[in-house]
Amino acid sequence: MTAMYEEISRGLMVQVVVLQAIVWYDISLCLFEIRAAELLIAEQFPETAGSIASFKVESNLISLSGQDPIEA
Repeated sequence: MTAMYEEISRGLMVQVVVLQAIVWYDISLCLFEIRAAELLIAEQFPETAGSIASFKVESNLISLSGQDPIEA
């Protein structure tokens, strides 16, 4: 890079490498957390973990105190 673009390319290359490291570290960390959560669910609920497709919250639920409606 220095032979083609002189000394300015060194600083730009360092910035690009650091930025890529920050971005890919965050993405890989999120993917590992998702994988760990999926494995934990599959371990705790071995029969039904694969059949969980969605969650539904009824709009007319009442809180445990019986006074306030639950907001979701």
